[in-house]
Order: sequence, then C-alpha cells, then structure tokens
Amino acid sequence: MLLRDFALSLQLLPILLLPLAGWGWHDWRGFLSDPARTALLALVVLAVGAVLFLRLDLHPLRKGTHPAGSQTVVLLTLAGASLFLIWFLPFADRRQILTFTRNRFWPDIGLGLCCSGIVVRLLALMKLGRQFSAYVTLQDEHQLVQSGIYRRIRHPLYLSLLLAAPGFALIFSSLLVWPILMVTAAFVAGRIRQEDRLLASRFGIEFEKYRRQVGTLLPTHAFRHTYRSWLDGVETPIAVQQKMMRHTDIRTTMNIYGNMATDEMNTAGVKVAKLAFRANRAQAERESS
Repeated sequence: MLLRDFALSLQLLPILLLPLAGWGWHDWRGFLSDPARTALLALVVLAVGAVLFLRLDLHPLRKGTHPAGSQTVVLLTLAGASLFLIWFLPFADRRQILTFTRNRFWPDIGLGLCCSGIVVRLLALMKLGRQFSAYVTLQDEHQLVQSGIYRRIRHPLYLSLLLAAPGFALIFSSLLVWPILMVTAAFVAGRIRQEDRLLASRFGIEFEKYRRQVGTLLPTHAFRHTYRSWLDGVETPIAVQQKMMRHTDIRTTMNIYGNMATDEMNTAGVKVAKLAFRANRAQAERESS
C-alpha cells in the first residue's frame, strides 16, 4: 500500500512542484500573489488528496492484452512536452515571454477549465478502475464501461485534456494557448479513432449501439432527445421525424426517442379524463334537476 502511494506521489507531485520551480522558488510569494495561481495549487492538492482517498488506480503503463500498435514513443514525447510546459509557462509568465496583457478574466477562465478538466478526469478514473491505461488497449476481462460519466460521454478522459491543457496556459497568460489547444485536439482526435476501432472490434454490436446513443465528448444525445420532443410538440408525423433524425429504422425513432412524448401523452390523457368527468357531472346535475 505504501509503495502504491509512493508511486502515485511520483506521478502527481511534479504537477504541484514544477510550476513553482518554473516561476522561481525564491519568489514563491510572487507566485501566490495571484488568486488564479494560488487556486491552481490548491486545486492540485485537492486532486491529489482525492486520488489517494478514493484509492484510484493510476498505473499509466498497463499495456494490456491488445495494444493498438506502437504507442510508447508518442506517449513519452507527450509526457516530456507536458512536463516541460508545466515548468515553462510559469517561467515565461514571470518574465513576460510569449504572454498577453494580463487581466482577471482569462486566468479565471483558465482556472475554471482546469477545475472542470480535473473533475471530469476523476469521475472517469473512478469508473475505469484497473482498466485505466495511457495506452489504447484492452485489459484482461475488459468491460465496456457505460455507467457514471460514461453514460453521458464516451471519452471523458480526452475531454479532460481538452479542458485542462489550454486552461493551464490561460492561467499563466500564455500566447501558446492556441498551439497547445490545436496539438491537444489533434492528439485526442487520433486517439479517439484508435480507441473506437478497438472497442468496436471487441464488443461489436454492443459498442455500436453505445456509440449511437452517447456523444463522443459532449452529451449530444440529450440534445437529440430535446430536438425530438420539439418535433413532437409541433405534431410532426413520425415518418418525417425519422428522416429529420436521420434514423435508418423507424423503430429507433419510436422506441428509443418515443418516450419523450410520454409526459405530453399523460397530460393529454388527464385533460380528456377531466373533460369527460365534467360532462358526466353536468349531465347528472341536469337529470337530478
């Protein structure tokens, strides 16, 4: 247990210490003078505490049984670049290298993005357990996780990267925020394609159904439900709804999305029952008089 905690500390402590090292240890008061930078350190400490408290398994080098090609070089390059940027962005901020004019707005936005990214990542790790790996791979007795945050988003770990990476750059007012975002997006897009192919080959129809029902990085399926409910609200014929929703089978429109009309049907039924009750009562009153 102590060895496991020590290994976790080796992974997480650089995220806490490298920003201070880049800024300069001798000017730690200057680093903490900015609310966004101070909140970032507090956020990282809380995240480390959550990982240790929840006993999350963060073994990143678990190659599993079916790794998708050679990934080691790419992962090592990404890890090295990430550690360098965690050190360099505070270094550059203090010396005003490649920075934009600092104001309160962008660092606060960056802090919000980092916070969101960390929360999303923790929620994903809680559900993945020992299936987590930095590699795109399958573990022994791999399961298709569809609960928790995976009920809404298929790739929350990649979403966390898209949130936290540019967020960190914004906290330190770096002009590198756009290159960082573009490189992160390109990496994430490639990984998602790899992972989807691997999961489709392993889980087949089960994964295809999951992919149709759950958005890649955003809960788009909820938006489709809302759209279908609007179509119901304007009394659009079911055949037209099928074409507008781009469903190949009308049963998908009726069975998966059709429950959106349930509340409206219940309301209509109640109204009809009330009308019938009033009519019967009025008739009974006329007969009694």
